[in-house]
Amino acid sequence: MARQGKLRIESLAELRDTLTATPGGEFGLLVRGERKVEMEIDAKVVADLVRMLQKAVGNRREDEDY
Repeated sequence: MARQGKLRIESLAELRDTLTATPGGEFGLLVRGERKVEMEIDAKVVADLVRMLQKAVGNRREDEDY
């Protein structure tokens, strides 16, 4: 199975949709600064993020401005 390329998320709605589209999926974070750091995001943190994003974004589509 080929490895997929990295997605670039450009809006809060897109992040919310990505996190909710794959229940039980594993997510990671790539932070680039002086050095590149990759880390996995725990499922509890993903659930908390989804709740916060739902409050912040509501039902807006990803093409709507904030």
